[in-house]
Amino acid sequence: MANEPEEGRPLLDADEGGPVKSFLDHLEDLRWVLVKSAAAIAVAMLICLIAAPQVVGLIKRPLDQAKVSYPGEDKIAVLMFGTNHLNTFHLTLDQWDTINLRTNHDATRISLEELVELGPIATRLKEPDKTDLLSQCLTNQLSKATWQMLTNYDEGTNAALQQALVDDLNRVMRAGPLYDKQRFEKITLSPDTALLAASNPQGDDLAKLNRRLLLHAYPWSISRNANRFIAVTVEPRNTDGREILLGLRIDTSVDPEKLAKQLHVDLNTLSPAGGFMVAFQVAMYGGIAIASPLILLFIAQFVFPALKMRERKYVYRGVFYAVPLFLIGASFCYFILMPVALSASQMYSNWLGFSASMWRAEDYISFVCKFMLGMGLGFEMPVVILVLVKIGILNYRILSKARRYMIVINLILGALLTTPEVLTQVLMALPLQLLYEITVWIAWYWEKKEEWRDQPAARARFRRKLLMVILIIALVIGGVRAGFILYKAKKADAKKARATQPIQNAVTNGTGATTTNVPTK
Repeated sequence: MANEPEEGRPLLDADEGGPVKSFLDHLEDLRWVLVKSAAAIAVAMLICLIAAPQVVGLIKRPLDQAKVSYPGEDKIAVLMFGTNHLNTFHLTLDQWDTINLRTNHDATRISLEELVELGPIATRLKEPDKTDLLSQCLTNQLSKATWQMLTNYDEGTNAALQQALVDDLNRVMRAGPLYDKQRFEKITLSPDTALLAASNPQGDDLAKLNRRLLLHAYPWSISRNANRFIAVTVEPRNTDGREILLGLRIDTSVDPEKLAKQLHVDLNTLSPAGGFMVAFQVAMYGGIAIASPLILLFIAQFVFPALKMRERKYVYRGVFYAVPLFLIGASFCYFILMPVALSASQMYSNWLGFSASMWRAEDYISFVCKFMLGMGLGFEMPVVILVLVKIGILNYRILSKARRYMIVINLILGALLTTPEVLTQVLMALPLQLLYEITVWIAWYWEKKEEWRDQPAARARFRRKLLMVILIIALVIGGVRAGFILYKAKKADAKKARATQPIQNAVTNGTGATTTNVPTK
């Protein structure tokens, strides 16, 4: 018949948007999609194998950016050998003081440089609390001249009072024992100091004990260095040709706090084929990432002929927004979430009593790539949902009812794709849930927009309310950010003031007399 199509030609259906093919023709098209996708992945994997060191460097960057926190007030020592970081140690106050005394300081005296902050100790000695028995004992043994300067002291730096206090404290340390069970009932002593106090020392040992007791009692005033962190370098000493003696030296040329807070983890391969497996993993993940645009193009060429024109328009729009959202999700994971996850992983291992200084390279690369892939796909969830809303499969009512289920799903995704601890799981689930909430409200707005098509007054009222809400949110975010910046600046200034508190020696005039700077009330 004239109206029947010729045999072998595909049937065109304008309502379905593309040619109608037989099942075998679809299988042939699918086969070519798979062949072209496999070829694209193979070429991309070859490129990644050639550039494997550079790709590994990119994957290791979150490990270099991860930071370690040190809660509490323990002293931290970074042990170095040349430019190599050996380890980081928590030191007791006795160990800290022993290291500091290596710079020719007397272990039985307090030097003028060690009284780094005059204010706290002067306040306690000037008006000792009823429960501060040690300060009461020291106040009663101060000289009259020191007490006179102390009563006139308000705040700030006073070189004469500083020198007088150091002289009196050194005299008291030699006069007799300061240790008493009641005086140090609320002061926690280190094991070495407690053991020395129980041995009833005399002479230099007594002065050494009293010095340690004062360091425990006034930690923010009497200290060789107000900073918690110190860098110690191992270096060779004198040698007779056969033996090399190693010594410790305080290194002031590096930033010990920065070195201590870096996450020091070595990535190792623990099998003969480990290096090949790492290279294969790098090539596989990198190849899939590089070839993904071509793979999506091939899939689109296979699927698009079966879509209607209206559906194609929505898919085009979805792809336009999906690519940036995927990149934002992967970047959020790479730059923000990944360092937090790696730091939390090491802290959790240390809390359990395990060492976390070495990780398998295969496990690390697999974790980082899966984490980034999962976060990128999670950020594409709004696009998929909104395309389904436009097509008519989903609507606002269905999405609002599914909110409780999405919370559970996001937490499960966080548990599967991140380290097995709560902090990282919540950090991943929060942005995913926020994106879902935004998607729900966009679906609601689309439905209301259709209802308000013939109601311009209602649409105008909604826009005014929306602008007001956006303005309030912007003001709240700006206020929180400004407060956080001010808090960080204040904290940094206080830390800098503690670390660089100037210590002024008494100024001696031409006749040998000392001039004092005593403020009057």
